Amino acid sequence: MTRKLTSKQRLWVEAYLETWNGTDAARRAGYSGSYETLASIGSENLRKPKLRVEIEKRLTEAALSANEVLARLSEQAKARHPDFFDRWGRPNWEEIRARGHLVKKVYNTLHGWRVELHDSQKALELMARHHGLLVDRIQIDDWRSKIIEGLRSGQLDPADVRAEFDDDLAQELFESAGLRVSTS
Repeated sequence: MTRKLTSKQRLWVEAYLETWNGTDAARRAGYSGSYETLASIGSENLRKPKLRVEIEKRLTEAALSANEVLARLSEQAKARHPDFFDRWGRPNWEEIRARGHLVKKVYNTLHGWRVELHDSQKALELMARHHGLLVDRIQIDDWRSKIIEGLRSGQLDPADVRAEFDDDLAQELFESAGLRVSTS
């Protein structure tokens, strides 16, 4: 049976989740003492299993699910500037409050109000990666790929490769190079 957290421990968890600093969380939670004492309390609290479980629980509750992340990225990719202005060209503050996660910045210039949205192209890229539409291809040049390229280009003689490597590896290199060379 797990024991409940004390009120100071609950305050410490709250402060820690705001600051990510065990020492400052100890001070905010009402622990007393020198900086070194507060640092020691913060360090101890971070090692206490029941406090770590509470922190993990709170982080899990606060985290967006994968579907929520995808939904937010979809909204970001579809966001349009006109949605954030009224018909007179002024910011639609109600809409900005409701969908503020899409707005990077609102500012006034000599030419009127501007609303800067988060990058829709980046949102589209992240969505495309998630759906496997974009694949990064990386070429790794190792000794095998250099030998295969040498065989393909004719810079390496298959007889030299056969003499250098055992039959199985030589055959694998020949096949990878698209050559029909027998090792026997």
